Amino acid sequence: LLVDGLAPFAELDMVGRVIEAPSGLRLKITKRTVRCAATNVDPVSGVRDHDIPWTLDARLGHRDLGVYAEVIAGGVLAVGDTLRTVS
Repeated sequence: LLVDGLAPFAELDMVGRVIEAPSGLRLKITKRTVRCAATNVDPVSGVRDHDIPWTLDARLGHRDLGVYAEVIAGGVLAVGDTLRTVS
């Protein structure tokens, strides 16, 4: 799920919060998604010649790329829906 309009990495501070779509769909942000070591692999050669997670950690203070969310109330999510934080 791609959400526009947030500051870079703002979702990382949303763990434990619930967001809701206009249809009543509710998602609880459960934990951060850690970047895997595969990001270090050159896609052409297959050689591990990068150090992306640790570079991010050194520069940004984390190695995360997003968050996991659990559906806690069903509903429909459509392109262009505005999500709101409810808790």
